[in-house]
Amino acid sequence: MSPETVLLLDVVMSAAISIVIAWPFRHRLKRSYVLMGLLLDGGLRYALLSLSHGSPTAWMTALAFAAFSRLAWIDASTGRLPDALTLPLLAAGGLHAVMIGYPHWSNALLGACVGYLILFGIDQSWWALHKRHAIGGGDMKLLAALGAWSGIHTLLLLLSCACLMAASVGLATGRHHQRAATLPFGPFLVIAALLQQLLMRHWAPPLI
Repeated sequence: MSPETVLLLDVVMSAAISIVIAWPFRHRLKRSYVLMGLLLDGGLRYALLSLSHGSPTAWMTALAFAAFSRLAWIDASTGRLPDALTLPLLAAGGLHAVMIGYPHWSNALLGACVGYLILFGIDQSWWALHKRHAIGGGDMKLLAALGAWSGIHTLLLLLSCACLMAASVGLATGRHHQRAATLPFGPFLVIAALLQQLLMRHWAPPLI
């Protein structure tokens, strides 16, 4: 497949996925967010497809990245991570592990379970101390989905990177002084996963 064909297919895929996934939230999303997400999807998928010469595994991973990045924009814009998007991504991660074999299905299952339980435990501990939730259920399901795609081995590094970025942004914007202010965590989880994919490919095959 020529680079020109890949680029054309990439643009078509990016536009179609952007419209389908963002359509239910069209009244709450800013156009600039959708455009930036579209550009992010296209650039990342083009890089992945170029590296893997358009292999089926690259297409699957590229589609997953597209959906994850769209979720990040929805969370940043609306403060929501819909089950209609997170749960299919979780199931797709498990199916990907069974079909492709990387990560191993048991590794993917463990990554999903640990990802969910870590954030659930943090939220319950915060509730016990402060009588209010610190983490939304959508974030728990998103990390579970990322864990299913990445496996358990890199999950803690992914979460640590996301927490560090969120804390830095919170300090920079003064959110830590505002009890009522909320900072969407989903975008940081997705950005951490993207960085992990782009910067740590030498640890594993070119998959998430």
